[in-house]
Amino acid sequence: MNSKKPAIFSLIIFLNLVFYSAASDLKTPAEETRYTGYSQNEDIARFLSRLQSQSEVLKVRLIGRTKEVENYPAKDLYLCLLTEEGVADPQSLNRQKPTIFYFASQHGNEQSAK
Repeated sequence: MNSKKPAIFSLIIFLNLVFYSAASDLKTPAEETRYTGYSQNEDIARFLSRLQSQSEVLKVRLIGRTKEVENYPAKDLYLCLLTEEGVADPQSLNRQKPTIFYFASQHGNEQSAK
C-alpha cells in the first residue's frame, strides 16, 4: 500500500504542472461561469480541445457516443491520455509504468464535478 503513495503523489504534482503551467490562461467551464452553472458536454469538449492544443503531454480522443434516448440526444465520449511521452493511444502506453484509469460522469443525469 505504501508503495502506491509516491506514484499517486507524483501524479497529483504532474497534473497540477500540466494543467496550471501549460494552460495558465485557460479556464475550466465551471470557472468561466464562476461556478454558477453546470458544465455541459459541449463545454467540456471545447475545454479539452483548447487544453490539448496547449499541451504536449495531453492527447484527447473521441472514442464513441452515448445512446440517444427520448429527450436526450447522443453525446460524444472522450478518452484523455496524459503521459510524459505524449502518447496518442492506449496501446502505446509504457506498460512498465503504473497506469491510472479515472472514469467520470458515467451517468447521463449526473453533472460534471466542479
